[in-house]
Amino acid sequence: MTDEPKLWARKMRGQKIAVSDTEPCDPADPQEALAELCRRMDVPRPMWLSKHQKEYDAFRRTAFTQDHFVERIPFTRLEIELILPDGPTKRAQRHPLME
Repeated sequence: MTDEPKLWARKMRGQKIAVSDTEPCDPADPQEALAELCRRMDVPRPMWLSKHQKEYDAFRRTAFTQDHFVERIPFTRLEIELILPDGPTKRAQRHPLME
């Protein structure tokens, strides 16, 4: 594994990954990496709304549906997730169903 954070993008059709790719990313500003991933995956660039920023800040991930694109998209959603080299993703500390 490399020592740099990466943005992982997944083009989803239903619950299946149609295409995925990663790009080195500045964790504080994922939009540059997102633009590069969209270019490589031949996906129009989605609108980055405050909803996406809040989800990214809280969970290091967010998803874009048809409502977040100006053009029609031939897939269900585009998911992005920040992958850090030195630890697990943020998750809830306890899960009530697991107790």
